[in-house]
Amino acid sequence: MNGTGFSGKKGISLALILCLMLAASGCGGGDAAAAAGGMSAGMSEVTAEADQGIAVEVYSPTTGSLDRQTEFVGRIEAAETVRVYPETSGKVLRTYFNEGDTVTEGDLLFEIDDTDLQTSVDLAYLQYQSAINSAESALASAEQNLKTAARSYYTAQDNTEDAEDQYDDQLSDLRSARNAARTKMRNAEAAVNTAQAEVDAYLASNPGASEDTDATYKGLMDTLRSAQSEYSSAQSAYNEADEAYDDAYDEEDRTSATYRTTEKNAEITLEYAQKNYDLVAGDESGEGGSYSNMIAQAKLSYDNAVDALEDAKVYAPVSGVITTKNVNENENASTAAESYVISVTGQAPVVTFNLSEDGANALSIGSQVTVIYDGREIPATIIEMSNDADSATGLYEAKAQPSEDLGTTRTGAAVKVQASTARADNATLLPIDYVDYDEDQPYVYVYQDGVAVRRDLTLGMQTAEYVVVESGLEAGDEIITTWHPDLADGAKVYLKSSA
Repeated sequence: MNGTGFSGKKGISLALILCLMLAASGCGGGDAAAAAGGMSAGMSEVTAEADQGIAVEVYSPTTGSLDRQTEFVGRIEAAETVRVYPETSGKVLRTYFNEGDTVTEGDLLFEIDDTDLQTSVDLAYLQYQSAINSAESALASAEQNLKTAARSYYTAQDNTEDAEDQYDDQLSDLRSARNAARTKMRNAEAAVNTAQAEVDAYLASNPGASEDTDATYKGLMDTLRSAQSEYSSAQSAYNEADEAYDDAYDEEDRTSATYRTTEKNAEITLEYAQKNYDLVAGDESGEGGSYSNMIAQAKLSYDNAVDALEDAKVYAPVSGVITTKNVNENENASTAAESYVISVTGQAPVVTFNLSEDGANALSIGSQVTVIYDGREIPATIIEMSNDADSATGLYEAKAQPSEDLGTTRTGAAVKVQASTARADNATLLPIDYVDYDEDQPYVYVYQDGVAVRRDLTLGMQTAEYVVVESGLEAGDEIITTWHPDLADGAKVYLKSSA
């Protein structure tokens, strides 16, 4: 309906049509009168409804909490499952246990052909012995070089000291000779000066004295000349002694420099020999040197070969029940593939299940879930959750520990896991059936003073029955729950309860 009442020409025309229809049906007078009376009553009701609008019922949203429970498919698994991988690859000679067998920690599960492994051990041992010999030879050579360099250095030191002592003695002798010559020269010089003074004094008192006529004067002159000759000889001796001393001193510097250069070179050679020895020998404990490293590396290779030989026998790491066996005799076992899977006994089983992105965001380690198995609802706690989604499924694996005994020790059975994946508290709740959609826009009509008013909504989490209204409604709003083809924004409406 569009809210227009039946009145005026439209009402008269409808009445005439009804009369004609009744007449055509062969109604008698009484029947016609009754029909006319009934038509009049119906016309009154239609007119009243048209005046008031569409009769509707309303619902007032509630405030409360909404908890969305999601079910996942889970599987019962052993609390601890150990996957056994061989440490070495090779042909399987013999296996000792099959699926379903119970094993004890330390039991021999299977053996791998160790022929090549034994050959590797023998070769590694020979290489280890060769490394010891080479290391000891290198150490002995470094030690001998160090001793030779040390002797050369100490000899050079002694030679330098001997040469310096020798030249010190030579210089001392030359210095004494020079000093004696200087003294003699100075004495001779004094004698010349004395003789010259006596000659000058005699000539002053005897102006005409001559060597040819005066014996005294001649004697004085002979003394002067003799003194001058001795002075000249003494001076020459001093000059020679002084020059010899200077030459010896210079020679000492040159010789000393030569010896000290030899000593320095010997010291450098000693330092190099010491460093080389340290590199070979290592520290005081023998660690860190090429000697120990060479032996250690060879020993490691040998130990690895021995370990690989020992790893040809694979033992059960735990006690439990074998759930999977992937190796068979005369086939190859690989270090990259699990050979056995052992379910550890003595522990309560757990439940594993996969979560979507929303579930993984809503749950965490410690979250409570419910395991539904054999008609029972058993509380459980999430004890593990993967941070990475499986590349194939895009789901996150979780593991829950039931708080009660599941009543079975078997693994692999399917169960249901129920978990709260979303919750809203103090939220405006609305039955989901009362929400309409205009394309992707949710909306409702609310009753306001006899008029239907459209309200566009923003919705939050929802369950199968209710949805959280985040915005679009106000306190006291009454939601129109009645469907009518003419119900639209602004349509006239009235409450059935007040009709």
